[in-house]
Amino acid sequence: MVEKEQIIARYSSSDELEKRNLALYRQLSGLNLAKEIANTKPDLVVDLGCGGNVFKEHVPNLIGIDLVSHPNVDIVDDLHNAEFLLRRKADWILNFGPLQYTDPQPQVAMMSRMLNDHGTIVAHADPKKISFDEVWGLGERNGLRVSQVGDSYTDTSLMTPEDKAIQLKVCKKHNIPFDKFIQPRLTWRWQKKFIFELFC
Repeated sequence: MVEKEQIIARYSSSDELEKRNLALYRQLSGLNLAKEIANTKPDLVVDLGCGGNVFKEHVPNLIGIDLVSHPNVDIVDDLHNAEFLLRRKADWILNFGPLQYTDPQPQVAMMSRMLNDHGTIVAHADPKKISFDEVWGLGERNGLRVSQVGDSYTDTSLMTPEDKAIQLKVCKKHNIPFDKFIQPRLTWRWQKKFIFELFC
């Protein structure tokens, strides 16, 4: 597990703010998802560990929570406090990365409690750090079923020249090959199980 101080140090860098638009180009957790969520006219969307909070520009009623005080973050706090900070049920919860840095069980339990009965959690993680079996098990333990699981690739052909230049600059600065930088993420959705599903 990664300590809070390490997370804050890593994600406070100017690089992290610069490359925030990278998230929009992922197939299963990017701009198409943002459009899908916006079309549902949600009352509340929560982005846990929102980073630069890039989805706020595309999704109505989105509140981004992060440990790091980037300019677009709505609430600067530990994402584990979201349930007490918001005290409302969410139609959608986004969790793009935080599950792989700390014990995922408390996060998943909290997200399950925060989710409306017909709401959806969309999460992604590095497949080297969280496996599908772990995702399935976390869901089972917290009354959630997995749907639409798959690898989410970054579609570089959709990037604006400006965004691609930013990503390449960060890669060059850290001597990271571009294909490693944009490696796929295991992406899935969780939805609440209904009573009849819990006893099957």
